[in-house]
Amino acid sequence: MQTIYACRTSSKTMTDVLKQSLAKVLVHYYPLSGSMTVDPQDRFIVGLTEKGVPFMEAIACLATSGCPTRTRHGI
Repeated sequence: MQTIYACRTSSKTMTDVLKQSLAKVLVHYYPLSGSMTVDPQDRFIVGLTEKGVPFMEAIACLATSGCPTRTRHGI
């Protein structure tokens, strides 16, 4: 079954909406946003630096008919 999700657009770009959504969701997974570091007592800890993560936007000129219907894993 192929599925296409669509939503109404607003003045914001889809990229802005996605960034805001990720910011709201990922706050609940804050340990995943840190990096391994060592504290003053030489213990490994997850350092939460609030650096954020790289976010990239890409555009492809491709009709949906050119999209693969199955992945190489058969999903």
